[in-house]
Amino acid sequence: MAERERIARAFVLLLAVQAVVLLAQGKSCRHRLADHIRGVDKWTFDPPKNIYGKERNVHKQKSSLIVQDFKGNGTSSQSPAWIWANNDIEAGINKQINRELFAHYTYLSMAAHFGRDDIHLPGFAAFFKKAAEEEYTHAHMFMEFLNKRGGRVKLHHIMKPCRDHWGNGLMAMRDALYLEKEINHALLDLHQVADTNRDPQVQDFLESNFLGEQVDSIKTLANYVSTLQRLGGGLGEYQFDKETLGAK
Repeated sequence: MAERERIARAFVLLLAVQAVVLLAQGKSCRHRLADHIRGVDKWTFDPPKNIYGKERNVHKQKSSLIVQDFKGNGTSSQSPAWIWANNDIEAGINKQINRELFAHYTYLSMAAHFGRDDIHLPGFAAFFKKAAEEEYTHAHMFMEFLNKRGGRVKLHHIMKPCRDHWGNGLMAMRDALYLEKEINHALLDLHQVADTNRDPQVQDFLESNFLGEQVDSIKTLANYVSTLQRLGGGLGEYQFDKETLGAK
């Protein structure tokens, strides 16, 4: 009997240690998410001096020249449809495209995590797969908007997700909530740039397609985090996966 108690205590201790490790990894991951989302603003993308002349083959130049910061005369000025109030707005939208694709990658990773046979929470997997598809759609919406106004889509490398193991449902929802808040902050900053440069169409584009949806997403994720905290793991998480997420 004493031996069984020792084994049980050791098992409980092991679970506690694993929980602490995952919690620490979650905080570290959220910091890296924020660092990337905010760090995109620091990128500088100098354009080729003459993309239609001798230096047309961009791949022969430095990788930093593949995309541009739209300071001074860039490729966008050569489009007859170019109607940007300020080049900083076009650069900001290109950076937002990268953020949306990074979020797409992150949600794909989460969906794959919960689709594993040793985790098997299909409701969570479907939820994050849908979120990934939405972020991918957002990136394409920004691309189409750039093209409509004569801008140039300048893609940059997409950072890999900060980890591959996302823990339980509560931990993943917390990470998703943090990510959506960072994306929302970036959208508000872009909206402010458009306001400063008196570009109401960009403001309307953001307000009509993104800002309201971000508020809804943040509220939904916050609700899920609160519910999962009350339910705990095990059967509670299973019921949430089946009845809340599985019903969508």
